[in-house]
Amino acid sequence: MTEVCMAFGTGAFFYIDSGLGREISQPEALEILHKAMDDGLVLQPGNGQKVWGFCMCCGCCCGLLKGLKKMKAPASVAHTNFFAQIDPDRCTACGLCADRCPMEAITIDETALVNRGRCIGCGVCGGACDFEAVELCQKDEKDRYIPPVDIVDMKMRIAQERGLI
Repeated sequence: MTEVCMAFGTGAFFYIDSGLGREISQPEALEILHKAMDDGLVLQPGNGQKVWGFCMCCGCCCGLLKGLKKMKAPASVAHTNFFAQIDPDRCTACGLCADRCPMEAITIDETALVNRGRCIGCGVCGGACDFEAVELCQKDEKDRYIPPVDIVDMKMRIAQERGLI
């Protein structure tokens, strides 16, 4: 798969005008998204309430995912509001979910087991499961991340976190 990023609005015009991207229809975008899911890619939206673009990455090539994978508890760093949960009554312990997980958050015993400290809630495991044994669950409200309203809000948050303002 060679097309793994999408931009919307002004960002899209920049990529099209500079020859780095092309315009696609909604059905074509959905086809690319379905192919990415089949390929086990992680959907990574921009960090804002209004998504202006996203990447679809694999755990072996993406610098961000590779960095997260090296951490003991990637879930504590990744901005995600979800985690994977296995239904033991549906799980056959086939291992497809564990093979696909970019964070190695799933191990196989009698059923698949999810290490919540490693799970970044990407949903790749659910796309691999033919038995509908994987469910993405929303974190408790107190643990949810609210994305910045826009890029200015994001830059202000980063500056505050770094003690610059």
